[in-house]
Amino acid sequence: MIDVIQNLADSLVATAPTIVAPQSYMDQIKVALDLVVGDDRSLYADSLEFLALNTTLGEVFLRLDEDMRLGWLRRKLNIT
Repeated sequence: MIDVIQNLADSLVATAPTIVAPQSYMDQIKVALDLVVGDDRSLYADSLEFLALNTTLGEVFLRLDEDMRLGWLRRKLNIT
C-alpha cells in the first residue's frame, strides 16, 4: 500500500508543470527582434528604440505572426 502511494506521489511530482517567471516586456522585444532582423544591427537598434518608446505598438509587434513582423517594422520606421 505504501509503495502504491509513493509511486503515485512520484508520478505527480514528475508531471508537475515547471513554473517559469514571465519575461519582461523588453526581454520579449529583444528575443523577437533577434529573430526578425538577423545581423542588421542598425535595424535592431532603431527597432529597439522605437518599440521601447512605443509600448502599445510593441505589444502589437509581439502579437503579429513572425512572418509579418519585419514588414510591419519597416513600415513603422519608414524604411523601404
